[in-house]
Amino acid sequence: MWSTTTPRQITSTVFAICLANCHQYTTKRPHKAITVTEIGKVSPTSSRVLTQALNRLKKIDLDVKKALTIYFQIRKFGCFDRMGMTFSVIVPTYNRLNLLKNTLESLYRQDYADFEIIVVNDGSTDGTDEFLASLAMQNKISYLKHPNQGLAATRTAGLGVAAGEYIAFTDDDCVVPVTWLRTLKEAFQQETVAGIGGATHTGDRKNPSAEANDMINNFFKRKLNTGGSRCPYFTGNNMAFKKSSLLRVGGPDARFRMDAEDRDLVFRLHLAGEQLLYLDNLIVDHYNDVNLWGFIRHQYDQGKGSYLFYSIHSRSGTKPAPIPAKVYMGLLLYPFLTRPINRAFVLCSLAIIAQAAVSVGFMSAWLFHGRDSARV
Repeated sequence: MWSTTTPRQITSTVFAICLANCHQYTTKRPHKAITVTEIGKVSPTSSRVLTQALNRLKKIDLDVKKALTIYFQIRKFGCFDRMGMTFSVIVPTYNRLNLLKNTLESLYRQDYADFEIIVVNDGSTDGTDEFLASLAMQNKISYLKHPNQGLAATRTAGLGVAAGEYIAFTDDDCVVPVTWLRTLKEAFQQETVAGIGGATHTGDRKNPSAEANDMINNFFKRKLNTGGSRCPYFTGNNMAFKKSSLLRVGGPDARFRMDAEDRDLVFRLHLAGEQLLYLDNLIVDHYNDVNLWGFIRHQYDQGKGSYLFYSIHSRSGTKPAPIPAKVYMGLLLYPFLTRPINRAFVLCSLAIIAQAAVSVGFMSAWLFHGRDSARV
């Protein structure tokens, strides 16, 4: 009977057996419980999947709540259809429905097919829930609803259901190139590489605040990811890691709400001895809709996040080396080397404002760290 059964049917049956047994033991109903031994023999191609399922069964207590949770995950996320998948792409989102649609369309156009999309809704109130629920019903994405807790917590939630060997991260205001996953896969062919980061291109060049934000990040990536730096630097809208490496260091730290969470994650991977690779030609378009005030607020939050980053690692005895002053001086000169003179003055001014806001954020967290920075 089982010689032609698919792995999905077998694993679903195993969990159905678990669910039936749980239901009997917890409700004391008189029906006969099915046993795992009734499965019988399976074909060689199915035995590995069955073994994985049985190993998972051993970790489950016999209570109906846990069994129903597992069953729900099988139905909603297609867990066993996704076994052995190469990439899981995790996209956190918060109140950016129109931009998110463009992000998802770019993922659907990938020329590499072996991946899943996991979208984690961080408490959006703009119709995102209804839109994502509809896509999930069409099996276009896996969808998680999450209370508003920030980027690190949402990425961790996505990691918890990811089936891929590699975990790729992008944001809900980005458009990835059609070759994005293929390029990542080719880079991961170097077996020692555990993580890869790339650059961003400003999607709306008419927005100087958005351009300044991307310019600052790209400059730091080029400077801090070369020459054996003690401070590797990626941004969460364009990075990917081996799942095993992420689990090894505990994944993103939920103490970081919006800023420095990616810097902390990459630094912990670096401390663990994982090899991190920066690809300057791995570029995503970043359609940041921030205005000047939002830009300043973001940099202020970056400063608060930096304080938390340095304080956490100082307490653990692994304090990262501060960014040298010459790097900051280079940042102020960089616009004049890469932009027309008028635009360069604008971007240089915004870079100065950004570093001032970062400093104020850092100092405010230092002054009120017992109350304020713990919530960063």
